[in-house]
Amino acid sequence: MFDQTPGTTLHERDYTHNNVWTLRAPMLALSHPDPALAFPEGTVLQPEFFVRNTLAKPTDVSLRFSWRSASATGKAAGPSFRLGPYETRRVNVAALQATKTLPQDATWTSVVLTTNGLPDEVVAVAASYDKTLRYGAQTPFSDQLAFHWVGSLWEYDAQHNSLITAGNGGTKPLQAAFTIYYNQGTKKYELEQTLQPDEQMWIDVGKLIREHAADKNGNTLPADLTSGSYEFRDLTNKGVGNLFEGKVVYDKTFGQVTYGCGGCCGYTSPKLWYDPLGIPFGQTSANGVEALNNCYSSWDDVSDSFYGAWNTANTSIATADHYGTHTGHAVGSTSSTTGGELQSVKLPSCPLLWRIPQGGDNVGPVITSINPNLLNAGDTGKSVTIHGAGFGSSPQVKLPSGVSMNGQQDSASDNTIVLPSVSVLATAYIGPNSVTVTANGQTSNPSPFTIDGPDHLLVQDDVIGSCSGCHTTVERDMTYQVIKFSGSPVFVIPIGEVLSTSGWNCKQSNPGFHSTPCAQGEDTDTNGEFIDGWTLSSDAYTPPGCGENVADHWQWCTAPKTIGSPTGYCRTDQININGSVRPPGPGLTGTPIYP
Repeated sequence: MFDQTPGTTLHERDYTHNNVWTLRAPMLALSHPDPALAFPEGTVLQPEFFVRNTLAKPTDVSLRFSWRSASATGKAAGPSFRLGPYETRRVNVAALQATKTLPQDATWTSVVLTTNGLPDEVVAVAASYDKTLRYGAQTPFSDQLAFHWVGSLWEYDAQHNSLITAGNGGTKPLQAAFTIYYNQGTKKYELEQTLQPDEQMWIDVGKLIREHAADKNGNTLPADLTSGSYEFRDLTNKGVGNLFEGKVVYDKTFGQVTYGCGGCCGYTSPKLWYDPLGIPFGQTSANGVEALNNCYSSWDDVSDSFYGAWNTANTSIATADHYGTHTGHAVGSTSSTTGGELQSVKLPSCPLLWRIPQGGDNVGPVITSINPNLLNAGDTGKSVTIHGAGFGSSPQVKLPSGVSMNGQQDSASDNTIVLPSVSVLATAYIGPNSVTVTANGQTSNPSPFTIDGPDHLLVQDDVIGSCSGCHTTVERDMTYQVIKFSGSPVFVIPIGEVLSTSGWNCKQSNPGFHSTPCAQGEDTDTNGEFIDGWTLSSDAYTPPGCGENVADHWQWCTAPKTIGSPTGYCRTDQININGSVRPPGPGLTGTPIYP
């Protein structure tokens, strides 16, 4: 049955852009069939095809062949002829072998048919059967090329085998990838091959299994594998591919060879990578195009199909080059468009369709440096200078939470902002923060700005001994140094602890664990150090080894903020702090203790 698509243009099915409509039959079995088809010995086929002109005017047809034998491949020019109105012509391929246009020992050929007309004005069918019509094979003609083909079921067992092919229908070499999926799609077997124009990749699935042929990753197919699916990918051409494909499955029971078509994959919903695209003033940002692959619902990068068509609505704000790299010329907003062809989805075909994705462009001011780019929690009245570009006449500065400014001085040169009096609350987040500048409605990328302050404890000394007046009960004295986020020690800061205990298991009543809350008014020394001792303080507690669990949270009292949390247990004979048990283990000297 011939199903013509009314109104089809040459452009949407001219996948190689050579302005010639091309049909291909990829797997025509020749007179002396491939032994892989398992026809009875001596079977002679009669390969032929019919070409029909569907119009009331003449049309010209040219043929060429890409043949293969057991030991060689090659190309051959075929006849060219003019078809009269509504004429149907038979092409006897067996006769072409007899006259040595095609080698007599060739077992397969692909047929390439070109015309000077529009798609579907000429139709062709091909078949190759013996004179009894029992043994033979068919191969359909199609104009479809694609970047991705998804194949149907292949079979291999005592009665079946599958031959699969893909070819380069383009005018330049391409890299083709073939994948067999099996074990319900959880395993795969992968091959790759560089194909010249008209060259085909030929897969005998049964041979791969029988001979334990390794794929590109060294994997082999299981010896008991009988079926699976497959796919081809054009790794060279993404948005518009140049692969054609074909498959035959033979059944030795009845001598039948069945042709099975793969399905082409197309793209829907192309969109820009970034919408809007942020572009720093005076700098560049790249944009591209991705589209949805209808076979796997995956977003693929198809940017190369849109090269050379990028433009912006307002070139005084931003421009775009051949590859979609945008340059910001002035702070503000504009938009970009680009155009390109993608294979669309009009199943069962994947015709070309011109697509025009578009999106916004926001050119924002740029912060190149902040001096200083670090303040301490609790600082007041500090001067901060922001350097950059594109600030304009009335820029707005956004400082981190807990950081405030009193006054702002903007330079006439558009590139400097001075904040003469900046203050940082003790409760501000200590660590990495950021600053932004907004001008003309556009905000810069965040620029790093650090709030420094007490961050954690570092163990300077870890001493184990006996408590005062004790003979058996141990005491563990830890010398901690308070370290800032920047890595340097603090000077003198107020400290205190929030302490909790649990699990007292001595026979005597719990006297309570001594603690130093912030209200007690303790400070570190000038090196930022202080000593914390854990002990039950008496030999009176029994049985030996009794005690309690301890969770100790040391705080910088100004914020207040926890700066270290030693946890563990305190017993008569052992003290555990953060997993270090003494005695008998080594101490924690040099170990950081975090909140």
